[in-house]
Amino acid sequence: MNEAVISAHWKRQGGLLGIFLLLLFVFYYPSYSSMVAIWARSETFTHGFIIVPICAWLIWRIRKQIGITLPQTNYLGIPLLLLLGFLWLVANYVGVLAIEQLSATLMIPVLVFTLLGWRVTSVMIFPLLYILFAVPLGEELTPTLINLTADFTVALINLVGIPVYREGTYFQLPTGNWSVVAACSGISYLIASMTLGTLYAYLNYQGPLKRTIFIIASIVVPIIANSLRAFMIVMIGHFSDMQLATGVDHLIYGWVFFGVVIGIMFYIGSFWRDDVNAPLHGVEWAVGNVDSASLAHKMAIAVTCLTLVVWPIKIYLEQEAQDFSNVAKISISIPTGWTETPTAPTSWKPAYHSLDSESQISYRDNEGNEVMLFIGYYAQQRQGAELGNYDNVLVTEGDEVWRSIEGKKLTLTSASIEAPTAVIEGNSKRYLTTYFFYVDGQWVTNKYKTKLIQAKARLLSGRSDGAIIAITTQLPEQDHKMDELLKDFVTAAQENIKRSLDQMQ
Repeated sequence: MNEAVISAHWKRQGGLLGIFLLLLFVFYYPSYSSMVAIWARSETFTHGFIIVPICAWLIWRIRKQIGITLPQTNYLGIPLLLLLGFLWLVANYVGVLAIEQLSATLMIPVLVFTLLGWRVTSVMIFPLLYILFAVPLGEELTPTLINLTADFTVALINLVGIPVYREGTYFQLPTGNWSVVAACSGISYLIASMTLGTLYAYLNYQGPLKRTIFIIASIVVPIIANSLRAFMIVMIGHFSDMQLATGVDHLIYGWVFFGVVIGIMFYIGSFWRDDVNAPLHGVEWAVGNVDSASLAHKMAIAVTCLTLVVWPIKIYLEQEAQDFSNVAKISISIPTGWTETPTAPTSWKPAYHSLDSESQISYRDNEGNEVMLFIGYYAQQRQGAELGNYDNVLVTEGDEVWRSIEGKKLTLTSASIEAPTAVIEGNSKRYLTTYFFYVDGQWVTNKYKTKLIQAKARLLSGRSDGAIIAITTQLPEQDHKMDELLKDFVTAAQENIKRSLDQMQ
């Protein structure tokens, strides 16, 4: 096909792509702007600001191959856009910002495929997918990385023969106390390494095997390196009598150490570099392509436009000026065998943010045992006020009074769940708490499952409320089975709690 024909196709299809990308950014602006806001406030995702320029540069590098490739509309992209739009809608309903942002970002390469076809998309597939690194994903791994770092650090301390006592992510050495917090988890190193390592593999290797191996290395190396970093910082603090590496300087040491490790990894990887200047050839598949002068082409363009805008319009039409400031107070009937007491055994309560209503009531049984019931209620899932929000925890990191030590699962036979149980420590006392959630008539213990149930309920009934229930009792100095007390209270109170929450809307 001659250059004039290809140039004419590019003018038409390129123009359409520009218009549709503009539509995408306008109608999904809240999702994209929320990504930028996270880049600005979180050091973990600051790299998001350079991802789009990098993608633009990668495409510019191969502009000659793109320019000689014929663009064609492909209707197979339409169902993909439809699916991503629906996923975006569900995520918006239940306030899962990460999925909402991911869906909106994936629409960009799918839109390119829809308007430019197989050959053009396959030529620039890496730059189109590399944009996914702009989505702020990965913080969900922080608790796992915290525990992994703590396990590794304590194991090495034991290996060198230094006495150490551990409770959860807190541990004590003869010279001082340490804890593994989010800043020590290595999530920032891991995400930065994956982002740089993937780009390095694309630019320096030709075959998929080498690229895959290097990308895997960029994931494994920072995890191991962060654990070694944590151990070395503890050792520096220990042998300096807690004079060094105990404040902000240990974070500085961490980034210096990370930079050295990544530099070594790239240097070693350079020994297997390939010639990656070979010309790119697009995939020749014709499946789904439509002739630019046909009725099918016009229909595909119209349906693509409708598919892009239908979901944001649906959200807009469903929006109501709802006031959640006056949600009714939660009222629970006193469980059989218990009496309400005027004072609470503790001032602690779960750190759940932007609750629409909450209730904190204390009860005493016939033997004088006390428990505190906390119920936090969200009338509707929305951004910043979600039951399954990542920031909703038992104790906020950095709390100067309380700390949480995760424990075992407590089997609540009456509710048919295994509820997580934790020891809360503060004010020289310890408390045992078990907690779970109530959504759409079900007792649930997993935040991710609450999201799925709420999404289903919102789609079928329009309701997406939910609540956290926490039952707490003080741990005596002597060993008593206080978990049995919590079980007995749940058995006595769960129907009253259920009845009350069902009547909230």
